[in-house]
Amino acid sequence: PLSTIGAHITTVPNHQTQRLSTLKTRFLVSLFGNFGLELDLRKLSQGELHELSSYISKYKELAPVVLFGKFYRLWSPANSSDQEAYAWMCTNFDNDNIKGVVAVFLNKVEAGRYLPRLRLRGLKEDDTYIVEEIFPNSSLRNRNTGQLELGGGVPQWQTGRHVISMSGSMLMGAGMPIRLSYDGDSCAFILRER
Repeated sequence: PLSTIGAHITTVPNHQTQRLSTLKTRFLVSLFGNFGLELDLRKLSQGELHELSSYISKYKELAPVVLFGKFYRLWSPANSSDQEAYAWMCTNFDNDNIKGVVAVFLNKVEAGRYLPRLRLRGLKEDDTYIVEEIFPNSSLRNRNTGQLELGGGVPQWQTGRHVISMSGSMLMGAGMPIRLSYDGDSCAFILRER
């Protein structure tokens, strides 16, 4: 179970791989385990501390689903058909409020290729779910350079809206569109029964 895995937010660049990733992506990866911090808080900006505070609050809300629920690997690059993205999901129908947590991580962008629709697993087919995207991207393109600038735009919802309602059979059969923009980009959803 995920409750046996330690998962920490580390500093960037990472001390082993020298990779850079957003605080959001590092949080979403560490969400799927016993959450911790492996960084010097004194070196974070006020904006990063505020962002981190919101992530810690969300972890406390989602922990019962993640730590004690059923874990699914929806996409894994080890499977050649899953391209360069990971997708993980946990469900816990014993939890009063939140029934599922889903996160998607783009490892590497491939020009001209789109991610397939994300088909969820482990849901009740006949139930209706409220799907809420948490921590949407707010990046925009610099008009002069075309470079992607993080945190400067309006929220970009994967489904076009902050919250949608879909049946379990639709979420597992047709799935949801996922549009991630850059290496290390990520998105996450929580599911509630309606």
